[in-house]
Amino acid sequence: MVPSQHDIFCSSRFIDSILPDESLLLPRLLCLHGGGTNALIFHAQCRAIRARLDKTFRFVFINAPYFSHPGPDVESVYAEWIPFRSWKRPGYVFGNDSSQFSFTDDEEIEKIDQCLATAMKKDDEAGATGPWVGVLGFSQGANMAASLLRRQQTRKPDANLRAPTAAVLEADLRFAVLLAGCGPLLWMRSDVTGDELEREKSEPLYLPTLHVHGLRDERIAKHRELNYHDFVLDSNNSMIMSGSQKLKGKHVLVIGGTSGIGRGVALAAIRDAAHVTIVGSSQATADKAVNYIKSVFPEAQISGYGCDLDMDSLEVDLEALFDKIDPVDHIVTTAANSHPHPTSIQTITVQDLGLANRKLQAMVILAKVASRRLPSSRHSSLTFTSGSIADQPQPGCSVLAYVAQGMLGFVRGLALDMKPVRVNLVKPGYVLDTGLWSQIPEEQKSNVRDTLVSKNPTGSEGLVEDVSEAYVYLMKDANCTGEVVSTRSGQHLV
Repeated sequence: MVPSQHDIFCSSRFIDSILPDESLLLPRLLCLHGGGTNALIFHAQCRAIRARLDKTFRFVFINAPYFSHPGPDVESVYAEWIPFRSWKRPGYVFGNDSSQFSFTDDEEIEKIDQCLATAMKKDDEAGATGPWVGVLGFSQGANMAASLLRRQQTRKPDANLRAPTAAVLEADLRFAVLLAGCGPLLWMRSDVTGDELEREKSEPLYLPTLHVHGLRDERIAKHRELNYHDFVLDSNNSMIMSGSQKLKGKHVLVIGGTSGIGRGVALAAIRDAAHVTIVGSSQATADKAVNYIKSVFPEAQISGYGCDLDMDSLEVDLEALFDKIDPVDHIVTTAANSHPHPTSIQTITVQDLGLANRKLQAMVILAKVASRRLPSSRHSSLTFTSGSIADQPQPGCSVLAYVAQGMLGFVRGLALDMKPVRVNLVKPGYVLDTGLWSQIPEEQKSNVRDTLVSKNPTGSEGLVEDVSEAYVYLMKDANCTGEVVSTRSGQHLV
């Protein structure tokens, strides 16, 4: 469900439906979105930043004054998050001006100031009293943020200012975080001309700034131009991202993430700075797992929910779950509570077959819901779990092999049905420290170790912390779909 985006003012606390009085006294940040997006999209994009700083700052996300076409790659993820907006009039292309500054007319300056002043006033009316201390901007919004700092630095104390402009300048911003910002800056003053104008244009900015660049961004040269051309180097810092932290800030949902391989996937994703939600068969199970993960990673962005995949109301329950946690970037399921127990073909019952079928049916319903919830992008993924028994069956495990092999065909077909979202499968070998194997008597597990695991080329069974890396790989590799990744200690070789 996408919220309405017609309001010009979007407090982070209001969007999250958190009581606003929790942050009313906190220092406030103006948050300016990129061109062709809007405040709600930027709010979602900043979820990792907010998660760490929401108790330090009050984030106020503001919609730009002009409606526009969607920005690059915006529709692939946020097609329904309309309307899209711009800080400049439609038709203006940022970054194509050969001069250091782009000059704006009085009407455009006033419209931008009116937009900012209205949002700031509405936050005051909501009861916020913290000082406006900084500005956070992305792309076009970063350009706007830097332009605001320049105007604040070069303003004349005795200038006759319009009310909206005066309100914005009264904020007295102290720093800025510029994400992928590029020049030229906007010249947001019409009260200087001639030599005075040339002198002020050549004066660098002194306020502290943090510039964040991605090395794989095709516009990085323009981003660096803004950094080195317009700012005093002693007062700003740059954060260069290599692009290797592909899960940083992403939301990963792990169904079955309360134990075994699922919990290992959750821990691995947290190490890569992802925001993780785990799902267990009950809320109590989920809460226990969350507490354990927080004991390992106290700063982890982790939440947990109960959702029984065996319930007849599975689709309704999954939809309710996604209503609570949207948006999600990656879904991993390792849930095994519907697996039938190993049973010989001579003693198998209709109930055993029912368990097998319900396992497959649950995965189909999960895929149905995921197809509506995952962003339509190759950077989103759905990863299922099968087992090496699919092609290396053991006596008494025919039904287990039936379930495991069925998942292989399902995943390959689903990769076509859900494109461009990527769908893959992990096929672990023997991993004996999992919830599924906890149902097996210890004597039987020891027998497996002695007769099967000992023959593996690695000389060992699979460990959760190793096997979980296969899932992380499939989330990161945007070129991988319809694939089966095996991690089985080389047991297929013996």
